[in-house]
Amino acid sequence: MIEPSGQQTMVRHQGVTLADSSDALIVNEADYGPVLYIPPDDIRVDLMTAAEHTTYCPFKGHATYWNLGDAEQIAWSYEDPYDEVMEIKGHIAFYKNKIDPS
Repeated sequence: MIEPSGQQTMVRHQGVTLADSSDALIVNEADYGPVLYIPPDDIRVDLMTAAEHTTYCPFKGHATYWNLGDAEQIAWSYEDPYDEVMEIKGHIAFYKNKIDPS
C-alpha cells in the first residue's frame, strides 16, 4: 500500500541535509516496516552517485542503489517500477541505519 506521508521529512547524513520534503510517500510492505520514498526534486542528488549494485524485488522491479561519498548504498530507488507501484518511480528511500537519527 502506498500513501502520502502527510508530514515533513528531513534526511541528514553526518549533519548534511540530503532531503527535505513534504511530498514523501509511505510504502507499507508485509515483511518490512513502513519505508519513506522521497521525490528526487527534494533530494540533494548532486551529492549522490549511482552504485553498481542492483537487486530485484518481485513486487516492485529492479532497484538502483545510491552512494554518498564513502557511505555506500545509503539509499535505493526504482527507476522503472511495475505498474502497481508506479507512484514511487524515481523516488529515493534511505536506509535508516546509514543516516542521522531524526
